[in-house]
Amino acid sequence: MLATSVVFPGTALSPLVALAGGVVGVVIIIAQYRRVLSLYEYHRWLPAVLLALRLTAVLVFLLLLVNPILRLNVSPRDRQRIAVLVDTSKSMNLADSVGGETRIKTAQQILGEQTVLSRLSDSAQADLIGFDSAIRPVELKSLKAEGDSSDLSQAIATVRDQKDKAPLTAIVLLSDGCETSAKSSAENAQGVPIYTVGLGSMMESVAKNADIDLSILKADKQAFIHSKSEVKVELRQTNLTGENATVQIRLGEKVLAEQTVSLTKDPQQVQLYFSPDDAGLFEYEVRVLPNPKETITENNNRFYSVKVTKEKIKVFYYEGTPRWTYKFLTRELKKDAQIALQAILRTDVSKAYQSSAEGGESVMLPSTRAGLKKYDAIILGDFRAEDFTKAQATALREYVSEDGGGLIVLAGKDSFASGLAAMGLETALPVAVTGSKEFVGNLAIQPTSEGQNHPILASLPKFLPVESVYESNATKAGAQVLALAQGEKSSFPFCAVQRYGSGRVFLSLSDSDWKWAMKYTDNGGSELFAKFWGQVIRWAANRDAEAGPQQPALITTDKDIYRLGEPVKFHVQGSGIENLKEALIAGESVPLQKNLNNLDGQYTARKPGSYKITAGPAAGEFLVERPANEFSRIAMNEPLLRQLAAASGGQYFDAITARTLPEALKAAGVIKVETRDYVVSESWIPFLLILLALGIEWSVRKRLQLN
Repeated sequence: MLATSVVFPGTALSPLVALAGGVVGVVIIIAQYRRVLSLYEYHRWLPAVLLALRLTAVLVFLLLLVNPILRLNVSPRDRQRIAVLVDTSKSMNLADSVGGETRIKTAQQILGEQTVLSRLSDSAQADLIGFDSAIRPVELKSLKAEGDSSDLSQAIATVRDQKDKAPLTAIVLLSDGCETSAKSSAENAQGVPIYTVGLGSMMESVAKNADIDLSILKADKQAFIHSKSEVKVELRQTNLTGENATVQIRLGEKVLAEQTVSLTKDPQQVQLYFSPDDAGLFEYEVRVLPNPKETITENNNRFYSVKVTKEKIKVFYYEGTPRWTYKFLTRELKKDAQIALQAILRTDVSKAYQSSAEGGESVMLPSTRAGLKKYDAIILGDFRAEDFTKAQATALREYVSEDGGGLIVLAGKDSFASGLAAMGLETALPVAVTGSKEFVGNLAIQPTSEGQNHPILASLPKFLPVESVYESNATKAGAQVLALAQGEKSSFPFCAVQRYGSGRVFLSLSDSDWKWAMKYTDNGGSELFAKFWGQVIRWAANRDAEAGPQQPALITTDKDIYRLGEPVKFHVQGSGIENLKEALIAGESVPLQKNLNNLDGQYTARKPGSYKITAGPAAGEFLVERPANEFSRIAMNEPLLRQLAAASGGQYFDAITARTLPEALKAAGVIKVETRDYVVSESWIPFLLILLALGIEWSVRKRLQLN
């Protein structure tokens, strides 16, 4: 872009005075030449040439006296870049834009016929890029909307992070906002301003068509073999009131549940139930059979993922002292549909109170390994040395070390004083605690680097403070401290884990985390408390190895089910992994990093489906969910596009106002403009013109002997 203007600095001769003087000079020169040349006969062109030379010299001289400044406003096109993103997913083929045009056609008109792209190109390097599930350079004339999904977040991130000689100054986005990416683009709006252009209608796209739209309101992510699993869906219809709709749950081509309803004017909910027959990770489909009148059927199905396990996690919880920890922990564990809890609270030497979700025989603690093996994990609360016999203590140690059972030890005054030592369980603990004292204060909980990658702390809400922690002694070799309780001057382990033989041991060193569920309910304390202890039990119970015989080494992931594009963090642990350098996932090698006695890896799947992880003798699995259907939302998502523009410092336009977009970028300073001044008196060109004009004129006059 080039814009020019002339500026008079005001420090030289006034332009009006120079103009008046110039007029007088021109009159005198013309009169002189008429008098001189009338005396002789010359070629007709000669008087005009000589007069032009003399006038040129006079005019340039007057220009020097005025000394104007020529000011050029230049956009350095090679030093700034604008990414023009155009949505090429299938929803852009809907004909609900201006004048009944399709959304993709309107995008072409804005960029081409309204010259938005060419005007942007005049000022910057404008890269035209199409995006759906992938991004690629496109030609304006050949734009087609054929993509099955719209990964708007990834498109923005890719162009923003792209390296180029010209820095990216803005992103122009033409889309209907119907994104299907796992991560919302609104979360990825920082970096450069995004100028969004909304295409389509917020209502017309559905109002003109007969359509049934299906959305999942609730679906169990965890289920058990031969146990009822619930799915709740919502149906919305347009122009199909009174028609019948059949809703199904399917696994592949197998129909697991089916229900037919009569469509109503308002949204309606449908509940379906089925019982899984096999354990594992499965992707189920909820489908509405198409109605013959429907014009859009792409939004008639949804997929969701479920982990089906063989049976509930059986947990035995012994508490030897009535205290708040027992009340809040049993309350939350009873709510967990995957946990079958048997809890015993000892109220006297020979009396106990049983609080169980599943019922069962009331015993203090099974005295044999066979009795303990009925449970996946044992929780030991506070207890005294005399609470258990030597046979019970021996059975519990062998249950963990040889049978691979899980042991969860809660902080307790009596157990830390002598109870654990009397049972011979000190060797099983990751941190030495016998004789430790309780430290009281306002302590912030901070995960360690090991804890951040551990399944117990995965995806937890932000930790809340605790009011006490036991000052532990040395951490044992091979143990992992997952989080620290930090005071003003010192910090102490909050929780730690280790493998003990074939089993897993978790140790809590605070007896005040139950206050999360009492004092911090409004700040998410109940959710934190429930999820933290739920993940502790699942890790200790070692359910990752339930699909077959226990292996000497195993692979665990921080979750079972991931969204597409979400990183999968996995851990290899156990014997036989010392020399492993990489894991294998979907035929791809993934490097492993040593983390004490374990190995850590990370992988991001590029497509949905079920994945197996292998590393030497270890194996694991995870499932990646499908992204939302391209037609999950048909109407233009204007709120998202406005939010994206506002969060990035850009501006929102509709299909009508989009023609003013280049001017808006200039006004906002996104397109940089350089001002270059050229002062006439500082240039050698005017002086050369004067010399040439007068020199040529003088030579001709002398040769012709003109005075």
